[in-house]
Amino acid sequence: MAEAGPVRPQPAHEVNEQLQRTLARIPELSERAREGYRATRLASFTNATYRLDVGGECFALRLPGPGTERYIDRAREARNAAVAAAGGVAPVLVWFDRTDGAMLTRWVAGCTTTPQSLRQRDVGRRAALTLRRLHRLRARFRGRFDVFAAIADYEAMLAVASVSLPAAYAELAGSVRLIEQALAERPAKLVPCHNDPYPGNLVDTGATVCLVDWEYAAMGDPMWDLADLSVESGYTSADDEALLETYYGGRVPAASSHRFGLLQVMSDVAWGVWSYVQLLSADPAVDYAEYGLARFAAAHQRLSTLSPRRLATVTAT
Repeated sequence: MAEAGPVRPQPAHEVNEQLQRTLARIPELSERAREGYRATRLASFTNATYRLDVGGECFALRLPGPGTERYIDRAREARNAAVAAAGGVAPVLVWFDRTDGAMLTRWVAGCTTTPQSLRQRDVGRRAALTLRRLHRLRARFRGRFDVFAAIADYEAMLAVASVSLPAAYAELAGSVRLIEQALAERPAKLVPCHNDPYPGNLVDTGATVCLVDWEYAAMGDPMWDLADLSVESGYTSADDEALLETYYGGRVPAASSHRFGLLQVMSDVAWGVWSYVQLLSADPAVDYAEYGLARFAAAHQRLSTLSPRRLATVTAT
């Protein structure tokens, strides 16, 4: 899911030792790495990610961050990342350790997107078309992503740890139940979904957009991917219209537009709850509680633009 900041960053010497140990157990790299390599730390949040230049080839290496094992199914991620790569929407998967989630992929030459770049028409269009391509893959992903189930899982983690969610979340409970009921009345057809398409997980090559970081990938509601991309990129209503029209290749079904709007609310709610889970292992210098409150406030704001009729008329995509 969207990531607001680093989760308990490890000291540099620990990360370097972890990198060395990981390289030693990658068959494709262990011998060449002993002859020399260059590792460039990339901007990332819960994980440690590197660009590796080895023997004239370039790779991306992801080392999972502390605490992520609580809510990430690594075996599922490995399978879904491989399916996505075969479908042309993800980097080629070279190596994956299912025991700890360390992953090596081919490097994708391009620029990591930002909210600003995704609001440029050409880049936003490429992102929409990549999501459409993903959702049309014939192969099924493992697992099922349901935002309401994810929130319930987060709440259970917090209850065990005696961490309380704020009143701002409790005030959203009634509306969340209405949205869940409205969406459940006519469920969407489940398709392969990324489920965390925030800008840092998209690489624009100039010809297409490649999706990285498949930790949350599973079968799900395609409108979640679109709604979450919109929210994380700060899209305006005009941007949303362009996103949906590109995705559908023209006229947008009214049902999809309704569903999209409701899931935009749930994006803010879900990431707000997620932020409190990060308090269980987060760097105390990062104020996840403040971030969560901001997401809950954004959800309240989005709800104020939805009419009761919109909740009642939502139908499946």
